[in-house]
Amino acid sequence: MRTDVSLVATDATNELDFYHETLLRSERTSDRLAGLLSIVFWGFFASADYPRRKANPARALVRAAQILHGRTGRRTPEAESTCASLDAALLHLRAGRVSEALKEAMAIDYMGMSFASKLLMFASPHRAVVYDKVISERLATLAERDPQWRSMAVATSGPFSPAKGEAYERWCAFCAGQAERLNDQGSRWRDRSGEAQSWRAVDVERTFFALTRPAYP
Repeated sequence: MRTDVSLVATDATNELDFYHETLLRSERTSDRLAGLLSIVFWGFFASADYPRRKANPARALVRAAQILHGRTGRRTPEAESTCASLDAALLHLRAGRVSEALKEAMAIDYMGMSFASKLLMFASPHRAVVYDKVISERLATLAERDPQWRSMAVATSGPFSPAKGEAYERWCAFCAGQAERLNDQGSRWRDRSGEAQSWRAVDVERTFFALTRPAYP
């Protein structure tokens, strides 16, 4: 399968979100696959240490290409299987089956929990959020002090497991619930252009993530 992929790198979070959500909601298989590859590119382009550490677009392109072509010395992923898992994940997510959506997303070659959750987040930012190592460690720390966080804390390494699916589903529900509460209170957050925005689940998750990272000078 040949796919022409347009990759986007932008500082405008809402534009990036809309770009990927539009691709993943497209009726064209090539668009949905392009959305997947762009998400992987974005994830490796914008490293956890950015902007302290310079972005690495060359590495990002290599990582995105691995979804289609695999790694040296390993079998080449089957495009039909990749697309089938992608579409199954999106279908489960639309139906509210978040754990099953994560399971299908993690069935895609080279998609661990972190990037599988990024895929689901971009597909439905009002419902799904990112669950990476930073979130995992922060939730585990909170769980040591407060039992309410324990059901959401799980290690991200390794293949899908029911425990991962359940923790991820609860984390998404928590963020979506907080977004609804904030919106009901009339709270708004401001994007980089200074415009007031309603809260989505992903906005709550991004705030939580930012609070766990050191401030950059």
